[in-house]
Amino acid sequence: MTYLITSNTQKTGSEINTTGINAPASYVNMLSQTFEIEKDSEVAVESIKITRNGNLQISSVNNKFGIYIGENPNKIGTEEGISFRTGFCVPTRISGGNITKSPTDLCYNIREGLLQGLGQHPNFVPIDTAFPKVELKNGSNEFQGFKYTFTQNKESEKTPIPATAGDGWVASTRANINATVSASGSAGAVKLNKDGSEELYGNLSVIGQKYPLNLANGSVVFCFNSSLNGSAGDLWEVGLTRATFNEEQVDSALAGAPEHFKHKYSGFNYFDYSVRPNFINGSFEIFCSAVYLEETSNQTPETFKHKVEGLPNVSLTQGKGTASAFNRVKIIAKNEGLIFQLLSFNGSITTLLDTTSGITDRDNTVKPIGISNFYLYPKVNILSDPSASCIMVIDGYDGLNIPSYRFSQHNNNASFQYGGRFRGEALTPSLLGFKCDGDLTFQDFYATSIWKGESGVLSIYESRYPFNYTFVNVNAHTPKGLNGCATTATQVLDRDIIIVSSKDDAINGEPFLSTKDIGEADLTPFQTAQAFQLSFRTSISNRFGAQNILGFENVSVQEVVFTDGVIPKTKESKTAPKMISNKSLFVRLPDLPVNSFNTGKGSVSKILYHMPRFDNNGNEVGGLYFQPPERLYIPLNNVEKIRLNNLKVELCNIDETNGNTDLVGQTIVCLDIRRRR
Repeated sequence: MTYLITSNTQKTGSEINTTGINAPASYVNMLSQTFEIEKDSEVAVESIKITRNGNLQISSVNNKFGIYIGENPNKIGTEEGISFRTGFCVPTRISGGNITKSPTDLCYNIREGLLQGLGQHPNFVPIDTAFPKVELKNGSNEFQGFKYTFTQNKESEKTPIPATAGDGWVASTRANINATVSASGSAGAVKLNKDGSEELYGNLSVIGQKYPLNLANGSVVFCFNSSLNGSAGDLWEVGLTRATFNEEQVDSALAGAPEHFKHKYSGFNYFDYSVRPNFINGSFEIFCSAVYLEETSNQTPETFKHKVEGLPNVSLTQGKGTASAFNRVKIIAKNEGLIFQLLSFNGSITTLLDTTSGITDRDNTVKPIGISNFYLYPKVNILSDPSASCIMVIDGYDGLNIPSYRFSQHNNNASFQYGGRFRGEALTPSLLGFKCDGDLTFQDFYATSIWKGESGVLSIYESRYPFNYTFVNVNAHTPKGLNGCATTATQVLDRDIIIVSSKDDAINGEPFLSTKDIGEADLTPFQTAQAFQLSFRTSISNRFGAQNILGFENVSVQEVVFTDGVIPKTKESKTAPKMISNKSLFVRLPDLPVNSFNTGKGSVSKILYHMPRFDNNGNEVGGLYFQPPERLYIPLNNVEKIRLNNLKVELCNIDETNGNTDLVGQTIVCLDIRRRR
């Protein structure tokens, strides 16, 4: 009798090698001297020690979680709660339907869910396509959970908009295609010329759709008076918009403006933020489109183009004909607000409005940048008469060329796709852009909500503080800004990624006033309606149940904190997700004259032992030990001695393949070889 111990590796711990001929499911033991098996022998498995990771089972019960970009709501005082934040917890999921996958395979599905959740903010959908990264917490050893690595796009990562109609710039409506788009002087600069027939083509109204604005201190510069090219004339408006559809790209009901703005706006005059000259008062004006509660008998949220008060009275004709004359408008995105500046020919700067340091007076400031308008694009309207010299030049733009993923198609992504869907056929004329009829990109919370029929969520979100300019009896909202890093090239947004894996009341929202308080308070009907409006409560996190699969059992909220400005950031599972094993394995000796028959496969086999799903202790995953109560000996039928210099051992599936066996770490198979009895 010979007791034969085989192992894929002699080492343990971090030095273990389980690749190549040392793989746990198929390994070769090289012998230092020739080993002889007596003639007419038989062989049996004495015992087996393996480490099996098993699989994770996903269903509608445990596949949903959420991503919140901003400050952890659990650290916000209950008086404010999520009602006072500019973010929103976006629901996402690991996968659809019921599936069973190994942890390694599930890494891709979890990453898809993270990408869909992070798509709400352009600076958290990384230009570096290696992130977010989802991998096993401890490599190839026994599964202990996942490791998640995140990054965000830095201030220095910027992309200019090419001067290409139908890809870089498109008309806001099918009627307003009175524009010629061409390159200007510097790289990425764009010249918009209103020189066509106004009777045939309407006014000039175009949107730069190529890339969304970089919110990590990005900017756009509109030159309305160029000494080289010409002037936009007296009647123009420039600014930023989230609404990039026109009637040719999508259904006309979706084009031009958010649904809850429809009765006040058209695709032509909708801006989220805009600047225009007013020749009646001789100064510049700033507007933002906002929802507010009109103090009327119906007490319902209404929309209007909010004129920002308290601006400096800057003369339109300042220094006319001299180097001190204004010729450009610059809008800078920073923190959660915007800076509006006028630039002169000589480079001097006059600030019209700066909302980035704090928001204290609702009537004298502009709404902060929030989840519904994180994706902003430059827009230009010119109403002046057409002519060869009626021109607006965009001579500076900091956008982000974000990769767009085709979800459920591994490693398939494209350059940024505007409009929330992959672009389809090119439209004629080219200024109408591309038809948006492809797969959802899940980028841009606004566009995705429109396509999924969830525009009501947008309306509710924009109806709450701090978008209500008339409600002043509240604490001021302090915008989140850039981190103070060592160099400006590495500055990132001072926002965190919050992973919500189970029900969390802070995410569901805390009311500003309880129903009881509202009923007893000495409030006018209008104030009562306002109070209810601010009591922003949802049941959104009640649907989340992925805490065990993600490895965050009993800890519903996980923070990925960027406050030190260092990226990337890593978050590891706190607990090991519970696995199951849904397969049996078989021991095979391919180099020995074992004769068995695999009827499942329909062929002669070298299999000599079946490893059941559960081991001797009833375990199905982790470190497993098998020892049959009675050994089954298989004859070798060798009429002569067998001399071996190496021995190959395989642990295979029912079809005798070695892939997807879920084995990791060290495998030990002990064999008993004896003369046949």
